[in-house]
This record gives sequence, C-alpha cells and structure tokens, in this order.
Amino acid sequence: MRKSALPTVPARYLVWAMQLAEARATDCSALPAVGGLTRAQLEAPDAMVSQRQFDAMLHRLVLSGAHSELGFELGMQLNLSSHDLLGYALLSSTTLDVCLRLTQRYYRLITPSFRLQYQRLGEEAELLFTPVQPMMPETLYFHEEAIAVATYRHLCSLLQRPLARGRIFLSMPQPRHAARYRELGGVPVQFQASALPGVRIVLAASELDLRLPLANERARATAEHHCRQLMQHVKQQSSWKDWVAMMLNAAVDCQPKLDELAGLLNIAGRTLDRYLRKEGTTFRVLALEIRNRRAQALLGDDSLPVSQIAYRLGYTDVANFGHAFRAMNGCSPSDYRRARAALKECAAPSSPS
Repeated sequence: MRKSALPTVPARYLVWAMQLAEARATDCSALPAVGGLTRAQLEAPDAMVSQRQFDAMLHRLVLSGAHSELGFELGMQLNLSSHDLLGYALLSSTTLDVCLRLTQRYYRLITPSFRLQYQRLGEEAELLFTPVQPMMPETLYFHEEAIAVATYRHLCSLLQRPLARGRIFLSMPQPRHAARYRELGGVPVQFQASALPGVRIVLAASELDLRLPLANERARATAEHHCRQLMQHVKQQSSWKDWVAMMLNAAVDCQPKLDELAGLLNIAGRTLDRYLRKEGTTFRVLALEIRNRRAQALLGDDSLPVSQIAYRLGYTDVANFGHAFRAMNGCSPSDYRRARAALKECAAPSSPS
C-alpha cells in the first residue's frame, strides 16, 4: 500500500455491470467518459482501469438509478471462469481448502478493493472480505452484494451441491430486494451483521478436505504460476487516510481502535499511525474529527434520542458522549440540537400573511 501506487481493477467487472444496467434500459453511453475512457478502451481484452476510475464510473452507474439490485445480479452472473487464470486455478484445485488458500493469496487479481482472510475454526471455516480501499456507501454495498453472492455460488459450483451449514453475513443494511437471496437456495443471510464494513461467509469444515470433481493438480500448478506473474503488476492502496476515514465513518455501535483497523491489514497499529502521519494526520486526530462530524449529523435528526446517538457512536454511556461532545463543540448535544433547529427555523422562508 504505497502512497504512490495506483491500484488497478480488471475492467471486465465494470463492463458486465454496465451490460446488466443496459438490459434494464439504462443509458450507459456516457459512462466510460467519467473515467476518461472510450467504450472500446473499456471493453478491450485484458483492459485494466485504476481504482479511482472504477469507483467513479461505478458510483455514477449506481446513482443513475439503473436498479438497486445491480450488485446482486452481477454476483449471480459471475462464474469461476469469469476470473480468468485464477478461476481456472480454482476449478482445478484438489480440495476446497486448497482452492480457498489460492483465493486468499491471489484475491487482488479479482479486485484490490477488498482483502480476503480464510481460516479454519474447529468445525467451521470462515471467509472474511474486508474493504481496503476508500469508497462511497453505494459502491461499498454494490461490492458487498457482488462478493457475497458470487463467492457463495462459486463454492456450491466447486462442490456441485449446496454448502453444508453455509451462512452469509453482510454489514450493509437490508436492501429492498432482500427476498431475492432465496435464489441462492435457502442459505441463511443476515444484514447489518457486523459493526465494521465487510462480508463473512461461514461453512462446515467437513467440506474442506473432500476431493473436488474437477481436480487436476498439473493444471492448477500451471494456472497458479501465471497468477504469480500477474500479481507482480497489481498495485496496492493509495491513501491510508481515506481508508481509515471510510472505516470510521461506516462503523455502527462502536468506535474502532487503531490496532483493530491495523489488524485488518496485517500490520501493527504503530505502523498504520506512522503511515497516517506521513499523510499529515494521526489516528487520534482522524478518529476525533470523524466521530464529532457523525455526532453533529446524527443530532440533526430530531427523531433520534441523544442516548441512541451515543450508543451508535460507540460510547459506553450518554455522560461520556456529553463530555466528549462539549470538549469538541463548547456545548452539550442537546444545546447543539436546539441551536441547529433554531437556525433551520430562521432560514425557512416566511409563509405569506
């Protein structure tokens, strides 16, 4: 994650999302220009776009009102061969355990936006997908759905049957199309399942060591050799500050600690703080600023009790929230809410007499 690096993403995922939107009569003709590209450049074989270009185009596509199910539908469309050489390595793996270890090692070939952690936990195994690039909520939710749906379907495809005791957990709010998850064959799905952004998929450990139907060790080794070569050209994170800000903004009912966020990236807390200092800030300063901005925004919603706001921001009690807010703003949360309401009333146009 060097600051000078410019992460890249295979353009094919964006092209498929555009095609899904166009099937719903959404005009995507101007979308490539948002990333400074032409449609031909975007659709070229092996085309890559920067993370910034990908996010800008995807964000515009999502906001275009194409339809809220775009991430879900992309996940339903993707199959293992969609992931090029990595997909062939996974298809020819001897066991699901080998397949998941390969996926973890080369996941950046699918997207540098998320990091995959795979671990066996007694009778179960867990796949944890954590965002490592800053992105807007709409694009975060798109990614969560596409990853969750595609990964679950890939696992079922490899086994050629549904997962035993499979479960899906997403941090995003429940979407309007939540009923469509029944198309995955009845796997339990839970939304708003974690305080920090990400996707978690759980399966039975008994599935992991079964020999897969398409196992071919020679083909897997050849495909993995090419994956190693491709990884040399995949860039990393461009801004530590933006990523930490995204994670702090998206946290629900908690205030993430420095070591907790650093652990998601497999680095020490002091290392992450050192990177933030190079970008002109510290974790403490960033955390205080963002928590205070979130508090101010939530206080603008009169339907939320101050106590609920305090717990949503991760405070242990309302008194602690009040002391921290007063230190940052010079007034209590209730006084701030009243002053904001008074300003809003003054700004409202007068009704004609």
